[in-house]
Amino acid sequence: MKAGLEKKLVKLREKFAQQLPDRIGDIENRLKELEQEQWDINSLNALKRSVHTLAGSASTFGYTRLGATASSLERLIKQALNDIVDREGFMDNLKKEVQTLKNFYSGMDPLDHRVSEKLDNFYEPDKPELPARVATEGKRLGKKNIFIVDDDKLQIESLADPIKQAGYNVFGFTTLSEMEQAVKENPPSVVIMDVIFSDTDMSGPKAISLLKEGNKLDVPVIYISHSNKIEDRLDAVRSQGNAYLLKPINTELLVKKVHDLTTNKKAEPYRILIIDDEPDVADYYSTVLSHNGMNTSIEHDPLRVLDRLETFRPDLILMDMYMPACSGQELAGAIRQLDEYINIPIVFLSGESDISKQLHAMSHGADDFLQKSISTEHLISSVTIRAERMRIVSRLNELKDHNVELERKVLERTAELNEKNSVLGDLNRELQKMATTDFLTSAFNRAKFNQVVNADVDRFNRYHIMISIILFDIDHFKKINDTCGHEMGDYVLKETVSIIQRNLRKCDVLARWGGEEFIILLPETSLDDASKAAEKLRLIVENYEFPCASQVTISFGLSQIREGDNSKTLIKRADDALYNAKRTGRNKVVALR
Repeated sequence: MKAGLEKKLVKLREKFAQQLPDRIGDIENRLKELEQEQWDINSLNALKRSVHTLAGSASTFGYTRLGATASSLERLIKQALNDIVDREGFMDNLKKEVQTLKNFYSGMDPLDHRVSEKLDNFYEPDKPELPARVATEGKRLGKKNIFIVDDDKLQIESLADPIKQAGYNVFGFTTLSEMEQAVKENPPSVVIMDVIFSDTDMSGPKAISLLKEGNKLDVPVIYISHSNKIEDRLDAVRSQGNAYLLKPINTELLVKKVHDLTTNKKAEPYRILIIDDEPDVADYYSTVLSHNGMNTSIEHDPLRVLDRLETFRPDLILMDMYMPACSGQELAGAIRQLDEYINIPIVFLSGESDISKQLHAMSHGADDFLQKSISTEHLISSVTIRAERMRIVSRLNELKDHNVELERKVLERTAELNEKNSVLGDLNRELQKMATTDFLTSAFNRAKFNQVVNADVDRFNRYHIMISIILFDIDHFKKINDTCGHEMGDYVLKETVSIIQRNLRKCDVLARWGGEEFIILLPETSLDDASKAAEKLRLIVENYEFPCASQVTISFGLSQIREGDNSKTLIKRADDALYNAKRTGRNKVVALR
């Protein structure tokens, strides 16, 4: 969908949301009138029309729950009109349904209530008061005219633009009388017609039928409706409607339907293979069918029929039942053995009048049995109907094969995308790890630790959940590097982190603070408990035997959060405590409250 069109449709949706209070208010007022009139049939019909309009518009603009509620209310009113409801309980049920509509609106997202600004240069359906303008503009621009007939102006606007952008003139009518007046002057190329109108009891199909009966309209009609009832679809068929689309309307499909109905497509002639050992008879039927626009091919020898099938590719086979080389039944059976011809129509043409023999022949692969005394009109009609069905079946099979191929490609593409997404997910996780962890030790880095500690400080300020900090440093680390080399120094760093990580809780957060300095966040931990944990870690490291290095010891500085602290002040006290530990002999734990 083009960006400009999409933007306009969004604004139309906003416009509909803006009108919702008035629409629901109108339904409430009609409900009050009905209650005051005590089951007045006119009031009930007026209520039904208002609800029907809301149901169709809500579906069109994507408010499916609102549309479903309005449709439910409409069905309830129709039951009342058919006098199949309990009148005493009807009003209560009616009020409940209307209240549901109000509740839906009050519960909508605030964005759906926003008032649209004035839409400058927005498409307005041409005025029906000037029907001559339809022909004048169409002739001037060389465009075909499309009539949209719907009692909801917003519905017309939502359909008009995509059709207009496809190169058509579009004229909107909100009443049947307006459309009928325009049709009298200048018939359109296609009419897009709502099924039910709120201003009259006459349906769209009924109005179209009357126009066609009076020879006032002879153009294709596309019906639109939120109703999927078989009764409404039958009315559309009986009025010779060409399509029936449900709201919300798929505008791309609608434009395609309009294009198909306004494009003069010359169908390829039906290909009819005639198999008959009598040349004069075969020539006769070939002449009749060819004169009526069909391509024919004659084969006198049934034993050569497979070659003829391959080269001619017929839509239908018309064959004699009795031939010298083989019977029609035998030949039909042989043809049906081939998968590509299993559905091709086979019609026997014979002088056989015995019904039992005709039925027996049809049970062996034929689709129809025509006597050679058949009238040319009957022959043409029978052949045309079956050939057309064959075309449809062939097209459906082509579409099926195409869909299978598309599904295969989609599955392949999906598998490819899934594989790429998996790789991308691994890369994203790796990037996330690189962004939050120290490359050498795999502990969290300083940036990640600051993120975590700031969140826990906020929790303390809101809920007074205690946290403590342990800052520790490997004693005389430079001496390890100088004595054993930097490679051993890196090993000591990694091994120390591994030892400490194994002896922390899952909730504790260990990070490299810088150089040989590390920091630990202990959630929900007092300073006393943190001191015990630090002393345990100090002893574990002191007693661990590192290869190619003298005894490794650690100095610890601890702090506990207090009122008014932020992460910087909390860590600063731990750093001061660590400085005291190192200044007073190292390999010890010092805590500052």
